[in-house]
Amino acid sequence: DVGITLSEALYLLDNDISRVTAELDDRIPFWNNLSPNKQIVLASMAFQLGVNGLMQFKRMLAAAQLGDDKRVAREMRDSKWFRQTPNRAKDLINRWME
Repeated sequence: DVGITLSEALYLLDNDISRVTAELDDRIPFWNNLSPNKQIVLASMAFQLGVNGLMQFKRMLAAAQLGDDKRVAREMRDSKWFRQTPNRAKDLINRWME
């Protein structure tokens, strides 16, 4: 009934961020070479979809590794994820292209 405090919530969030970024380090090693905005996009997708879900974006990740931003955006748009959460997806595509 009491819930959690802000400091407890931030502690849990920090743990989640550490876990997801460690998984991204392990599964997508090139992600550390991307710009901060692009890292945020991949981390956000990993939080929403899980890292395993993000790994299903094989063509998008291949394009990201090659630096083909237009193809990355196209692959994001051509997905079930985009159709299910278009506003979030559009925001992340815009962030990727910054």
